[in-house]
Amino acid sequence: MVSKIIRHSDVYKLGPLFGPVLTGLLQQSAALAISAPSITAMTDSSTGTASVANPPAVPNMVLPVAFTHVTGSDLAPKAGFDTAMAASYDAAITVAEWLNTVRARLDMAPITYTGTPSVSGTIAAQSKALTGVDGSGTNAVAAVSGIAELTKARANLRVIIRAANEVLNAVGGTPITRYEPKNDGLALTANAATATGVAGTSGAQSLSDTAVDAILVQFANGYATVAAKVAAAITAATRAKPKYVYVGKQN
Repeated sequence: MVSKIIRHSDVYKLGPLFGPVLTGLLQQSAALAISAPSITAMTDSSTGTASVANPPAVPNMVLPVAFTHVTGSDLAPKAGFDTAMAASYDAAITVAEWLNTVRARLDMAPITYTGTPSVSGTIAAQSKALTGVDGSGTNAVAAVSGIAELTKARANLRVIIRAANEVLNAVGGTPITRYEPKNDGLALTANAATATGVAGTSGAQSLSDTAVDAILVQFANGYATVAAKVAAAITAATRAKPKYVYVGKQN
């Protein structure tokens, strides 16, 4: 049997038949379905902090703007930035692989991606505090290149939250509020993990190390939030696959 996916846009077709009681029954059925057999818990080693808000929220992640070296070690380092972007994508595909296991129980479409997680089931530690550089040589990350990679990383987190929210809606959990620019697809985009380096001391535009660190912390917190909220929502008694799955309205 293949589960019938019911979206928020379908509700009007059912009229008064679709109310809180029916929604609750569908959510209970879905919650029971994803526990037989039990799904191995996700190990969160991201070092991020999961949101404790109700509803849980991932803040508006503002991309850093082009920055010109002023004094000291105020530029984001190319080498450290590359490592951070690789870790961010690894987190995305690790969570995607885990979520796909859950989504398959409900006949939800999988998240698509390229590559293989470093350790299946474990979110790798995320870089959150890079060591700033002065821009001598070409050791600072170029502004255009860095912003492009951060844009991909932000979009990937958006995809992960969308996929997680469909599961949370299906089982009656509270979806995660997401503020990033709209990206409702289910495909991840690989980070190049090799940004362009520039000599900041020559006046070339780079990125502020402080600004880059701030968004890296938010990435780590976002993945920690997804792991915590979905893990908490999928524990239930054994039950066969439901006939209908309600994924709710995306926020």
